[in-house]
Amino acid sequence: MSVAGEIHLIEADGLIHALRVVDGMPVDLLAEPKERSLAWGAVVAARVLRRDAGGRGGWVDLGAIGEARPAWVRPARPGTPLLPNPGDRALVQVTADARSDKGCEATLDIAVPGRFLVYRPFGDGVAGSRSLDKQAAQGLMASLAERPGGWILRRAAAAAQADDLTGEADRLTTAWAAAQAGQGTEAVVMPAPGVALRMILDTADPAAIIVPDPAGHLRVKRQVAGTAPALGDRVRREASDALDLLPDLESTVVPLSRGGSLAIEETRALTAIDVDAGGAGDVLAVNREAASLAARHMRLRNLAGTVVIDFITTRRPKDSAAVLQGLRRGLDGDFAQIHLSDDVGSFGLVALARQRRGLCYGEVVRRAREPGGAEP
Repeated sequence: MSVAGEIHLIEADGLIHALRVVDGMPVDLLAEPKERSLAWGAVVAARVLRRDAGGRGGWVDLGAIGEARPAWVRPARPGTPLLPNPGDRALVQVTADARSDKGCEATLDIAVPGRFLVYRPFGDGVAGSRSLDKQAAQGLMASLAERPGGWILRRAAAAAQADDLTGEADRLTTAWAAAQAGQGTEAVVMPAPGVALRMILDTADPAAIIVPDPAGHLRVKRQVAGTAPALGDRVRREASDALDLLPDLESTVVPLSRGGSLAIEETRALTAIDVDAGGAGDVLAVNREAASLAARHMRLRNLAGTVVIDFITTRRPKDSAAVLQGLRRGLDGDFAQIHLSDDVGSFGLVALARQRRGLCYGEVVRRAREPGGAEP
């Protein structure tokens, strides 16, 4: 199996599960209600409600996606359009779906993703993923240097030829031109990709894309044909037991093999993960296992924002360093951006911030179980 592993796209319990499996182990999971895709990534011609003094941020109406609450448009970097006057429409991209306690978030800095590239219409220049070889990246960048806008080379670009980049760049710019044509009406001008296509585009070189459901198989084949045609022959309709390999993602208590446990509590402000030794004598061994398991559950539960892990306090700095190294190893290859503290605090606390990519698994499950299905 390739390092990227397989992607399994499974419909079960009212959800679409997009699961990446490497060497028989689930490592990443995105999910959304089957009856309604997440808005994450959609580009909407939204009516402006309020704007700040400079017009770089404000509030818009996202009624076109069925969201009743105003959405916050975060202040944009220089070079992106300003929000027009209240009552006018602006193209914004949803960066975070509404949650139980918050409305949607959006940006004026549009990003149109492909398999090899991300096109930023209001950006400038070409940048490469840190996973790309610098010399190879420079050659690929040269093929995009004369194109307007900003371009990001994704990790899959390492296996791309110049013609691959040119073809995808043409598709992305054409898609953006079509979206701009719909700016005058309050509507979704560029649909959200959905978690299935998102996982496919984020995985550099999947060995296979497994889709058991017949209707889902046809849908994924169409999506891949339009966005990553070279992967078309990897989409297979066959049975999958990948969901059986998942741990319990709804329980707040996760047992450790040595008798201890993790307690995972999501709050409005942050996610707290507490490590309990449970009487085990080898504190370092418990902490190291807890670090690996905490990283795994963060990725599979799609936890985002601030996460604080309360490890068992140790006195030896080298033990703390080993625990932190294990946590970094577990988060290596995570599609989400991670900002991790440099050391373990004196009270055994480690803090990190994980990029929000859709809704966390618990929120998706709650939404799917609400009366009326997937309504926010």
